[in-house]
Amino acid sequence: MKYSMDVMETYSLIRIEGSISDDFLREIRNVFEDAQSKDLPVVVDIRDVSFISSSGLGLLFNSNSRLKSKGRRLVVFGARDEIRRLFAVTRIESHIALGETLEDALGKI
Repeated sequence: MKYSMDVMETYSLIRIEGSISDDFLREIRNVFEDAQSKDLPVVVDIRDVSFISSSGLGLLFNSNSRLKSKGRRLVVFGARDEIRRLFAVTRIESHIALGETLEDALGKI
């Protein structure tokens, strides 16, 4: 797994490649916590994510809940079809804003 975080003027952008799995959860959780500390909405680019574990889904859900409690949003964009199906089956899409592109995601923050 590879990841990066950039703080933009109006949002924090997290880019993830590979799998959001239990093997890397502590590492990626630290990135999410850092992004949440910036007092900005968080946009997550998962165009290159091929797998998300149940713990990874929990991380997205909990991060979104923390941001919502502070009046901010988490928006995920670029999900592949298999990830979109996972979001639909787990109903996480009813809790987290999803976008197709970065521009689409930015329109939802």
